[in-house]
Parts: sequence; C-alpha cells; structure tokens
Amino acid sequence: MDQSQETRLENQASRKKTKQFFIIFFIIFFTLIISAIISAFTVLKRHAESRSLSANPMLAVRSACDVTYNYRTCIRSLSSLQNHTHKIHPSDILGLSIRSVFHEFSTISTLPQELASKIDNNNIKPALIDCQNLLIDSLNQLNRSQNVEIIDYDEEMVKDLRNLMAQVKNNTGRCLDGLDGAAAAAVPQQIFTMKKVKMRIQKAEIYVLNSLEILEKRSEIDEMFDPNFRSILGSFMLQTVGVFCLQYLVMVWLFCVLIMRVFLSRTRK
Repeated sequence: MDQSQETRLENQASRKKTKQFFIIFFIIFFTLIISAIISAFTVLKRHAESRSLSANPMLAVRSACDVTYNYRTCIRSLSSLQNHTHKIHPSDILGLSIRSVFHEFSTISTLPQELASKIDNNNIKPALIDCQNLLIDSLNQLNRSQNVEIIDYDEEMVKDLRNLMAQVKNNTGRCLDGLDGAAAAAVPQQIFTMKKVKMRIQKAEIYVLNSLEILEKRSEIDEMFDPNFRSILGSFMLQTVGVFCLQYLVMVWLFCVLIMRVFLSRTRK
C-alpha cells in the first residue's frame, strides 16, 4: 500500500470519527436543550398552579369578596369555603352566595307577620302584611334556585340568576319603603320594634347585593381563578425561568466546550 493510499484511508477514518463525534455531540446538545425547556415549563406550570386561587380557598374568598358590595358580610357568607381542603371554583362561590341569601330570607320571612300580631295599629298592619308577602315571594323564588346545580354556569344561567336577584332586591326595597311609610303612624315603642325588623331585612338586602355583584363581575372573578397564561409567563420568565434557563444553557455550553477540547486533544495525537 503506497503512502497516498494510506493517507487517504487515514483521512477517511478521521472524517468518519469526526462525523460520528458531531452526531453524538448534537444528540447530546439538543437533548440537554429539550430537557432545559421541559424543566422550565414544568417549573412554570407549578408556579401557575401555586398562583391559582383554586388552591388557596382563603385567598379565593377574600379576592372574590373584594368586588362585592359589602366585604365583611361577603366573608361571613362564604366563610365555610375557607376551610375547604380541596380546590374551589368560581361556581362554588356563586352557589354558596345564593344559598346564604336563601338562608337569610328564611330567617326573616316571618318577622313582619310576627310584628303585626303584636301591634294593635291598623295603620301599620297593612304595610307589615305587604312586606311579609314580598319576603315570602322572594323566598319562594330563591327556593327554586336551590334546585339548580351550579357547576359550570353559562351565560343563560347567569342571566336567570341575575334577574332573580334583581327581583328579590326590588321586593326587599319595596318592603323597606313600606316600613318607612308605616313608621309615621307608629308610636315610639312600635317604631323601635320596627327598626329592629328593618335592620334584619337590610342585612338580608346586603346579601342580595353581594350576590348581584358576584354575578355582574363573573368574568373578573373567573380571571382571578384562571389568570392569563401570558401574564404569568412574562412575569415568571423575568423572575425565575429566565435565570434558570440561562444557567442551564451556560452549563450546556461548558459541557460542549469540554467535549470539543477532549476530542481535539485526541485527534492531535
């Protein structure tokens, strides 16, 4: 075998080794890159889940109540959700809010009748009876809403519930206006008793207003539970994932440089 043929065979062997090296090199390189991307998105997913209100019932209730008419009353009405150990959803908040309205009206619906039976004043009794009828009508409407299972409430359901709460609010307002008008014909002791009843009804009205706010701001509450992925991605990339990926890529680059140096040192021998 002459010198030129031997040199050609050596060059072919060298090119083959170089080709094999670069194949292995790029396989390792892209494997590390893909691993970095998967790791980054895994961390991002966990970060997004940790920021979700579904995983934090207490924060979820407080955030939802921030958009309502009366924060403290809302917190009381939704307090049972704060002790949940499982994830909660916007439908849980809406459902419990409506049930709390029903509970309030079930406790006050007989108050005007009880007061009318104790007051011997024909100028006041008609207003109390009218108020009683309005509260009973509201209670019946709320009772029908209890049979609706709110899981994934759509626009039609929200519209129906909004109309229901608006009607209940209207009935409550008419009841309170009637009591105000009747107070002009009452004696001081009767006025004091009527004020106590009125305060109970006003409390129930606040529950109604809170539920109305939750219905009106449904989209805002939904966004709290399911924050925009882009906003999470942007903020988290700046805070954590960006640094993590940069460190990972530097490590990959150093690893590749090390392999190249080892390869070059062997080819020179």
